[in-house]
Amino acid sequence: MRDQVSKLKESITIGIVNNKYDTCDSHETVASYDLKEIISIMPRIIFAHPESLVSDKRALKLLKAKKCQTCVSAIVVDEAHLVIDWEKFRPAYGKLGILANIFPHTPIVAMTATATYDMQCKIIESLGMNCPQIVKTNPDRPNIYFSCKKRGNSAEEKLAPILDNLVAELDSLGLNTPFTLVYGTLEVVSECFLYVSSKLGKNSIILLGHSAFLLTDFLTNIMPMFLNIKDMTLWMDSYQVTLS
Repeated sequence: MRDQVSKLKESITIGIVNNKYDTCDSHETVASYDLKEIISIMPRIIFAHPESLVSDKRALKLLKAKKCQTCVSAIVVDEAHLVIDWEKFRPAYGKLGILANIFPHTPIVAMTATATYDMQCKIIESLGMNCPQIVKTNPDRPNIYFSCKKRGNSAEEKLAPILDNLVAELDSLGLNTPFTLVYGTLEVVSECFLYVSSKLGKNSIILLGHSAFLLTDFLTNIMPMFLNIKDMTLWMDSYQVTLS
C-alpha cells in the first residue's frame, strides 16, 4: 500500500481508512481518517485494511448507506491469496465476501501473483465472486530461470558454488553491487548470512535487525535505507517462522 499511495497521491484524491494496522503503512503526507470522514469527501480511491471494513459495525452501516451504494464503482482486493492464507491469523480477510453482499452489482477484482488453480477456486468462493473472468499472464521472464546442482555435505560445500560469485562481487563493488535476492528457509538464510559474513570479513555490512515491535521504524527508516544502498539481502521462507 505504501508504494501505491506514494504514486497515486500525485495525481488523484485518495483516502486511507484509519485502524490499528496503520502503523504498517504510515505515510508522512497522506493522513488516515475515519471511514465516515472519507465518505463525506468521497475520494477517487479508498485504501483500507479488511478489519476497518468488515469487522466494524459502524463501517458496515456506512457502506450500506445510499451514498456508498451509488458511488462505489469497483472493489479491488490486492494480494488476494491472503484471503485464504491469513484467514486464521487475521479473520477479517476471510470475511471480505461480505462486501459482495453489500455491493451485489459492483465488480470485484482479486489480484495475486501466487495463486495455484486450487487457490484461485478458494479465493473466488471466499470473496463471493460469481463466474468471474480469470485473466492470466505468462510468468516466464528471460532473467529468471531454474537450475539444479549437486550440493556438498558441509555448509561451506553447499553454499560455495552458489554464493562465491556474489561474495566476490560484493567484495569488489561494495555498495555498488547490483540488488540481489537469496530466498530460502530460515536455516538456509542463516547459513548464507554466516558464510557471506565470514568471507567478507571486515568488509561486511550488517544492516540493523527488526522485530514486530519495531515495524513502523523498519518501514519508515530501515527499509528505505536498505533499498537505496543496493546491497545484497537474504530473504527467508515465512513458513519457517512461528508466532507466539
